[in-house]
Amino acid sequence: MADLKGISPTICMHKIMLEECHSNSVEPQRRLNPAMMKVVMKEIIKRLDAGVIYPISDSSWVSHVQCVPKKGGITVVTNDENELLPIRTVTGWRICMDYRKLNKATKKDHFPLPFIDQMMDRLAGKEFYCFLDGYSGYNQMHKITLEECHSNSVEPQRRLNPAMMKVVMKENIKRLDAGVIYPISDSSWVSPVQCVPKKGGITVVTNDENELLPIRTVTGWRICMDYRKLNKATKKDHFPLPFIDQMLDRLAGKEFYCFLDGYSGYNQIAIAPEDQEKTTFTCPYGTYAFRRMPFGLCNAPATFQRCMLAIFSDMVEEYLEVFMEDFSVSGETFDSC
Repeated sequence: MADLKGISPTICMHKIMLEECHSNSVEPQRRLNPAMMKVVMKEIIKRLDAGVIYPISDSSWVSHVQCVPKKGGITVVTNDENELLPIRTVTGWRICMDYRKLNKATKKDHFPLPFIDQMMDRLAGKEFYCFLDGYSGYNQMHKITLEECHSNSVEPQRRLNPAMMKVVMKENIKRLDAGVIYPISDSSWVSPVQCVPKKGGITVVTNDENELLPIRTVTGWRICMDYRKLNKATKKDHFPLPFIDQMLDRLAGKEFYCFLDGYSGYNQIAIAPEDQEKTTFTCPYGTYAFRRMPFGLCNAPATFQRCMLAIFSDMVEEYLEVFMEDFSVSGETFDSC
């Protein structure tokens, strides 16, 4: 259109003008059955390949997808009382975006559509007709996009006992050697480190009154970054995680299973260079920032799930299920699994 002389591409560009007193809407995904999910996946791949859509994570407007049946011609069927009933045949599924809340907040365009009866009058009496249908003709990186009215947070280090300090020192050395973190001194975001116990199985102990009590055994310590203030100021990524019950339904009935855990899966994804200083954490041995995505960031699960689906798109829901860093492979035979 831009190549046509005298025609501005802005004339044929759709704009969404919102009412002044609107409120944004972020809706969760709707549950789809397996047949609908395949239709959605196929349509998404087609639109991505055509450049019609693109991935986005920090939108203030999110609408859900719904599948409705494509209805063809009319056929006649017999009911239980042997009566003939006309019904519309379903030829497939059509993907619809439920933009009702967005449409309600949008200023209306009053450009007139033609009257159907006048169109039919102009077509009537012609000998030949031709009906045309308008044909709608990954290097994953984690980004931390902040809200506009955020305020930076620089927190002091927390007090750790000697056992915890040894754990932090050992973990820092391991991450420095792997290139996951690096020292930093001038960050405008600093979060504290906290050690929490790694809990193992359940054992039974006797209390002072000789009663048996079940307790969880502590097998070690886990280092956590307290990114609560950073997460509060971060625009949320609305990429959906799969429904657990639907994953279990697809896994049910298989004879062989293989359960895999992504080793340091989050650390395989790089953080955008301009956002690395936001991950700065403080501990008794200095302040460090992450080059690779850590646990604790509010949008980390969505980033990892998006990356896994991009890599395994042709396997997911066939014989592979992915829920963040946990993978489940199933099959009817050992070789297929």
